[in-house]
Amino acid sequence: MQLLYMGFEQVQNVREYMFHGVEHGQPTLVFVVSTDLALFRRNNVNMQEGPALCLRLLTVELPAAPTATQPLRRTVTDHDMLAYLIARAAPQAKKHALRHA
Repeated sequence: MQLLYMGFEQVQNVREYMFHGVEHGQPTLVFVVSTDLALFRRNNVNMQEGPALCLRLLTVELPAAPTATQPLRRTVTDHDMLAYLIARAAPQAKKHALRHA
């Protein structure tokens, strides 16, 4: 399944990122991932990274996602943010190690 980022909506301090899951010959699935923007500030993550964070989250969970006619909703947690930060740092740490080897 291919995930397409469709944009976001924001109400006060909560942003909802929308994705469409498309697969040939299958109905389009709608995924909505919401996050409290305070989570970004607490972890020093730029708002522009929101779609990448949500895409990573959906990609990890996609094999377990059922087919649904209603939007599938998920909320980003502190644990999700930590996993994203670790995954984001891994390539940089590898580059650093190679330079100093």
